[in-house]
Amino acid sequence: MTKVVKKAAVEVQAQETAQTPERQRVHFIIDEETEKRWKSQEFGYLHPIAIGVILGEMVASGDVQSGMACPKCEGRVHIDVDSDLLTKVAEKHRVYKASLPVHPDDAKEALENLERELINHKKGCPRLNLDVFQTSIGKFQKNLFDMAFGKTKEQLKEVDARALCDSIVETDTAVTGAVNGQLESDVKNLMNDPGLIEKYGADAKKKVEEELAHTRNLTSAHQQVQALYGLRRQLRNFDLKYAEQRNAERVAADGARSRPQTPRGFQNRDGKFVRPRKPGDR
Repeated sequence: MTKVVKKAAVEVQAQETAQTPERQRVHFIIDEETEKRWKSQEFGYLHPIAIGVILGEMVASGDVQSGMACPKCEGRVHIDVDSDLLTKVAEKHRVYKASLPVHPDDAKEALENLERELINHKKGCPRLNLDVFQTSIGKFQKNLFDMAFGKTKEQLKEVDARALCDSIVETDTAVTGAVNGQLESDVKNLMNDPGLIEKYGADAKKKVEEELAHTRNLTSAHQQVQALYGLRRQLRNFDLKYAEQRNAERVAADGARSRPQTPRGFQNRDGKFVRPRKPGDR
């Protein structure tokens, strides 16, 4: 049993001071492979205490076989948790969370996370137009202000910001999808760069295709985006012809935008600039 799961069992034991009719006290161990996925939040955010409580309810209801009594924890039953069981726990936890009202502070935190992500994606994908999402953030900020302004802490406990929070989550999903598409397009362009095969051999493109397929199989959309950022970064570091060309075009475009505008006027036949005549000029 790893340190994380040992800590989980201790926390559950500390929280459950008495057995209730609705919940059986449990001692659980997560297998090594499932624990890695749990740590990376593939099942969503699941606190060890939440896992213990839900498992106890599932044992009491008969959804999970009680198993053997735990020799180390009197009054508890031992449960081995694999990915299938943890998936069921995660779904029950999601349903439970969806039944609770959402505090405006939680919506505020979700909105701040969305703002940070949007800022980072604007830097990471400057050619991708994310203005529509920035407009949505402005609307969310106004809704949050109207919802919370002038209310005391006690009054805020009665405010349910679930609808607003759901809209923020939907926008976050849309942003992630748009960035995912842009990054995958960038990776494919770099992957088809003739310099890739010239420098690194015929199997270089195949290796990139395999890595790209791996990113598509990641459960979390946010994990996919981060993996694509890393893959694009690696390809750009190879100094491919396409990357060099794109960089030259970007530098040229930036230089053109930074040049001062030509004064209003016209050129004569010799190509010299002539200032327009003004009233009173001789």
